[in-house]
Amino acid sequence: MAGKKIDSHAQETHRYRTLEGALACLIEDCNVQGLTAKFDQPELFDEP
Repeated sequence: MAGKKIDSHAQETHRYRTLEGALACLIEDCNVQGLTAKFDQPELFDEP
């Protein structure tokens, strides 16, 4: 990937808004045992 920026393949997500929310998603996605984190609460006026 010569000449490309490191974040050129990043994708937008609405699964989390905070670092702890991101950690909760990572723990769930990778089935990590022994760690806990709280998922972000949904915004009151989020569109579905």
